[in-house]
Amino acid sequence: MNRPMRDQTYSFVEAEQVIGRGDDKKVILGMLLASSSTDGEHAQRDKMLPVISIVGMGGMGKTTLAKLVFNDPQVEECFEMRLWVCVSDVFDIKDIIEKILKSAINKEIPKLEMEQLQGQLQKEIGDKKYLLVLDDVWNEIREKWLELRDLLKIGRKGSKIMVTTRSRDVAKIMGTFPPHELQGLSEEKSWELFKKMAFNEEAQQNPQLLKVGKEIAKKCGKLPLAIRTVGSLLYGLWSPLKNCFAYCSLFPKNTGLKKEILKELWMAEGFIIPEIDENQSLDEAAEDYFQTLLQRGFFQDIRKDEWGAITYCKMHDLMHDLAQEVAGVKFKLANLAESKLNGKILHLSFGHHLSSLWKIPTGMLDLKLLRTFLLPEQIMEERLSDQSLFSKSICQQLIRRFSCLRVLDLHNLKLKSLPSSIGKLIHLRFLDLSETLIEELPDSITDLQNLQTLHLNFFLLRTLPENIRKLVNLRCLDVDICTKLTHMPSGLAGLTSLNRLPSFIVSYDHSAKLWNKPKSSAKLSDLKELNNLRGDLCIKIHRDLKKNPIEEASEANLSNKQGLTELCIGFFKDECVDNVCNHDEAVLEGLKPHFNLRTLIIRRYYGQKLPSWARRGDLCSNLPNLVQITLVDCKCQQVPVFSQLRFLKDLSMCSMDNVEYMEDGVCDNSSPSSKSQGMQTLFFPSLEVLDLSYMKNLKGWWKGVEAIVSTNDSESKSSSELVGACQQYDHHQLSMQFCNLSKLSILNCPELKFLPNSPKVEVLTVRGTNKRLSVLKMETTLSTTTASCSVSGRAELKLKELTTDNVEDQLMSLPKQCLHQLSSLTVLWDEKLVSTKSLGEAFATLSYSLRSLEFINCGNLRSISQGLEHLTALEKLTFRYCAMLDLSVNEQPTASGEGDEMMPWKAFETNLRSLEFSSLDKMVGLPSGLQHLTNLRYLLLSGFDEWREIPEWISCLSSLEDLNLYYFRRLAYLPESLRNLTSLNNLTIAGCPRLTKRCRRPNGLDCPKFQHVPLVVVKDAPDLVSSTRIVEEYLASLYLSL
Repeated sequence: MNRPMRDQTYSFVEAEQVIGRGDDKKVILGMLLASSSTDGEHAQRDKMLPVISIVGMGGMGKTTLAKLVFNDPQVEECFEMRLWVCVSDVFDIKDIIEKILKSAINKEIPKLEMEQLQGQLQKEIGDKKYLLVLDDVWNEIREKWLELRDLLKIGRKGSKIMVTTRSRDVAKIMGTFPPHELQGLSEEKSWELFKKMAFNEEAQQNPQLLKVGKEIAKKCGKLPLAIRTVGSLLYGLWSPLKNCFAYCSLFPKNTGLKKEILKELWMAEGFIIPEIDENQSLDEAAEDYFQTLLQRGFFQDIRKDEWGAITYCKMHDLMHDLAQEVAGVKFKLANLAESKLNGKILHLSFGHHLSSLWKIPTGMLDLKLLRTFLLPEQIMEERLSDQSLFSKSICQQLIRRFSCLRVLDLHNLKLKSLPSSIGKLIHLRFLDLSETLIEELPDSITDLQNLQTLHLNFFLLRTLPENIRKLVNLRCLDVDICTKLTHMPSGLAGLTSLNRLPSFIVSYDHSAKLWNKPKSSAKLSDLKELNNLRGDLCIKIHRDLKKNPIEEASEANLSNKQGLTELCIGFFKDECVDNVCNHDEAVLEGLKPHFNLRTLIIRRYYGQKLPSWARRGDLCSNLPNLVQITLVDCKCQQVPVFSQLRFLKDLSMCSMDNVEYMEDGVCDNSSPSSKSQGMQTLFFPSLEVLDLSYMKNLKGWWKGVEAIVSTNDSESKSSSELVGACQQYDHHQLSMQFCNLSKLSILNCPELKFLPNSPKVEVLTVRGTNKRLSVLKMETTLSTTTASCSVSGRAELKLKELTTDNVEDQLMSLPKQCLHQLSSLTVLWDEKLVSTKSLGEAFATLSYSLRSLEFINCGNLRSISQGLEHLTALEKLTFRYCAMLDLSVNEQPTASGEGDEMMPWKAFETNLRSLEFSSLDKMVGLPSGLQHLTNLRYLLLSGFDEWREIPEWISCLSSLEDLNLYYFRRLAYLPESLRNLTSLNNLTIAGCPRLTKRCRRPNGLDCPKFQHVPLVVVKDAPDLVSSTRIVEEYLASLYLSL
C-alpha cells in the first residue's frame, strides 16, 4: 500500500480541545473496559490478545480518538501499564519491540539483538495488564502481525491492543472486535470546531467573515484535521498575508511554486511591507511572509537545495480552494474558453498553454486596471518555425491595453522581438522573457525605472541595452543561461539594489568575433558596490593577454559580499601562450570571496599555482564553510588540502591533467593553527560525494602511500624494502578513510592505483580505471606495533548501486557481502562483455537483492540467455545501444522448439515492473517470452526503424500502465489488442511518422484502440531542420558555460 510519510505521534491530548467525538469515545471505552468474556469472537476462539481497531481515512481523527481513550481516567485505573507506539513507516518487528520497551521504561534502549529484546520485553511487561496502542499501522502481511502478536502474549489476562489504521484490510487482519469506522463530523460540529480554531472574539462579531467561514468549513469535508488546520491557519490571516495567500490561486492546482519567483511576484505587486523598526529589507520581509504561510501549513511537498533552503513547494487542493475563496473576484485563473471576465479582475493568469494563434479574449479587453498577466502553464514547444511564432502585434496590444501592469509574464512564448512600446509600462516591476527567441532587447526597456525583476535566461540573447544602468530599482537580473551573451554593458555598478545576478560577464576581448561589442563594457570593478548580492554568482572572464587586471579584480570586493553562497569563476579564450598563466593567476588572486561561501567552482584556470587564499592549508582558514567544490580543466599542479574542510560534502574534479597526487602527505591534514595546538584534523569528516573524472595523470591521494602500495604489489621487492617504505608513514596516515562518503565516481583515471578506504559508499561508478584500484577496502595498513604491512579488517560495506565498464572483474573483486546488498547494477560501455554466462555465479549471489539491471552501450554483448535466470527479484531491466544483441531470435532451441525460453523471461514474471529496449540494431521483433510478464507496468521501445508491427499478444501484459513507442519509422498501425490493456494509463508515441496521423485525436483511425487510456501523447520527432540553427549556435557558444 502506498502511504504518506508522517511525523511520530505521541499520546498527549487536551480533551477540551476535541469536539464531536464523545459517542465514539464511549464505544471504544466499552470495548476496552469489557471483561474477557466479551473480548471478541476471534479472541475467545483462538485465545488471542484482544485487538480493537479504529479505521478511517486520513485526517478523520483516529489518533486523536485513541489519545482521548488512552488518557481517560477509567483506562488509567483499569490497566497497570499503558504503552504508545507510532508504527507508521515500516512494520519492523524489532523496531516496534524497541519502541514498546522505550515507552515502558521511558528511556532510550541500547542496541540489542532480537533474543535479548525478547527477554527484556518479558521483564518489563510480562505478567502485567497492559494497554498497547499501535498508531498508524499499514502492514497488510498477516505473517508479520502474527509474529508480533505471539511476542506480546506475555501480559496478564485483560491486556488489550488498540490499533489505528486507514485500511480495512489491516483491521481485518489484526482485529478481534468488529472495527470501529470513524465518520466525519456533523455539519454543526464541523462549524463549531472551525469557529473555535479560526476566529477570535472580535472576528466572531463580523457577519460577512462568519459567512465566508461557514463556506470554508463545508469545503473541509467534515475532516477534523482539515478543519483544525485550515481554521488555525486563518486565525489572524486577515492581514498583509491575505493577499500573498490569495495570489497563489493564480497557479493551477498541483503546480510547483518556485519560492524565489513567488517572492518576486509578491514584491512586484506591493504586498510586502518590511518591518521598519527592524531595518528589514524587502527580500527579508518576503522571506518572512513565505515562512509564515509555510508554518501555517498552506504549502506542502517542499523541495530543498543542498544547503537545506526551500526552493519549491506546492499547495494542497483544499488549500487552493481556500485561496480562491479568499481571493474573491480580484484574482482569476482563467481557461482559454472563457470569453467573459469580471471587470473587477486585477490579477489574471491562464491555466493553459498559449499557442502562437492565441488572441486576447474579448472580455479581457475591458480590464483597464489589470496589474498581473501570468502564464504559469506555458511550456516550450519543440517545433520552431516562422509560421508558429507568437504574434508581435498581440504583444503590442497587451502593452497598449494594459498600461497599469506590474507583472508581465511572456516566458516560453515563441517571441522573436519585444516591441519598443514596452517602455510605456511605467508601473511594471516584474518582466519574464526567459525561454523566448529574443536576441536583442529594445533600448526603451531601460525606461522601466520601477522594474525590480528581469528574467532573460535563454541562450539566444546576444546583448543587453547600453543604458541598463537606468534601471535603478532592479533587484534581479537573470541572464543565467545566455551563452551567446559575450559581454555586459558598463554602468552595472550603479545598480546597487541588485541582490540576484546569477551571471556576470567580463570581456576584455575587443575582437570582431564578439557580436555588437561596445567600446565600453562591464569590468570586474563594477561589482565593487554590489554588496547586496546573494545566492549564486558566476563570473565569466574573457581573457585579455595584454593586460594584468589584478588591481581591477581586487576592486570587485568579493570578500565583502557576505550574502553570496555560491561562486563560479570561469576563464575563456583558448590560446595557450606563455602569459595566460600570469593573467589567470593575477585575476584569481584578486577574487577572494567572503568566508560565508558554501560553493566554489573554478573552470579553465590556466595558472600553475593557486591564489594565496586557496593554497594548501590556507583554504580551511579563508573559506571554512565550503560545502561543495568543483574544479574543471585547470592547469595547476597542486590542489588545496580539501581534507580538513569540516563541512565539505561534495568534491568534484575533472580534466586536471597536471595533478598527480591530491596531497603530498597526511601531514597536510593539519592547518597551522591546529598543528601549533597539537590537534589533528579529521580526514573529510563530512564528505558525501566524490567525483574524479578524466584525471589522466592522477596516481593516488598521497604520494608516499601510493609508493607503499606499489612496493607491496611488486613481487620483486624484498621484505626489507617493503618495511623500509612502510616506516616512512605512521599508522594514522595509512588508516584514514572517507568516513561518510556515500557516492563515489571515478571516470577515466587510468593511472590511479590508490584511494583511501570508503566503507560507506552506497553509489559507485567506476569506468576507465586501473585494474589495481581498490575503492571499497584499503589493501594495506600499518600495524601500530610493528613495521610490517597487514591486511586491514573490513568494515561492513553498504554498496547499493554500481555502474561499471568492466562488470565481470568488478563483481569478482567485490566482497560477497557487497553483493548481498547490491540493488542496482548498470553495465556501461563494457566492450569486454560478450555473454552474461560468466556472470552466473555473481548473479546467483545477487538473486535476492538486485532490483535494477541495465546494459548500455555494450557493443559486443551477444548473449544474455544464461545467468539472468537467477535474478528473480529484478524489477527493472534495460537494454540500450547494444548493437550485437538480438533478443528476438532463438539462441539455442530447446527440445520443444521454444527457443526464446532460453532467455528466462518466466523468471521475471512475478517482480519485473519496468522493461526498456532501445536501439538494439539486430532485434527485429519482441521476444514472445515477454508474454509471461503479467506484472509488467512500464514498457519502452525505441529506435526500431524496421519494425512494421507490434504483436497482438501484447495484451498478455495485463498489468501494463505505461507504454512508450519512440522512433518506429515503418510502424503503420497499433495492435487491435491494445483495447484489452485495461490498466493502461499512459500512451506516448513520438517519432513514428506513419503512425502519427492514425493516432491523432479525435479522428485518427487508431484512436478507438486507446480511447480508454486517460493520457495519450502523440508527437512528431523534434523538427531538426527548423531547430538546427539554434542548436548549432548553442553548441558553438557552449564554451562560455564551461
